[in-house]
Amino acid sequence: MGKKFSAGEKASIVMEGLSEKIKLTQLCNKYQISKTQYYRWKKKFINGGIENLKDCRKSENNITKQLERLNTTNEKLHIVVELLKEKYSTGELRRIVAKLAEEGFSVSEALECLGMNKSTYYYQKIRI
Repeated sequence: MGKKFSAGEKASIVMEGLSEKIKLTQLCNKYQISKTQYYRWKKKFINGGIENLKDCRKSENNITKQLERLNTTNEKLHIVVELLKEKYSTGELRRIVAKLAEEGFSVSEALECLGMNKSTYYYQKIRI
């Protein structure tokens, strides 16, 4: 496994290659990288600058922290949904489903989020 380069170091290497003051083969030998690696960095740099050269791989610790945040958010959203179900009538929940559908949810997804049965959503009282 070769040296790990920071985004700044990668950008410097790409800029050095773009300056054409050194042949690509010499540049790659100097930094002990392959031409393929250089071209990958160059493409990323051109498409998104130095920000695009950052190592996006997450450490296991970061993934664990992110998962904990998601679980906490999920628990909070569950509480909100339970409060919505208690506070709003079936008719009002139907309007919320319609609003969620306008935002890109399928009716099934919206019903699942609100914990509402399809039969309750589609039921229409027959007036006599």
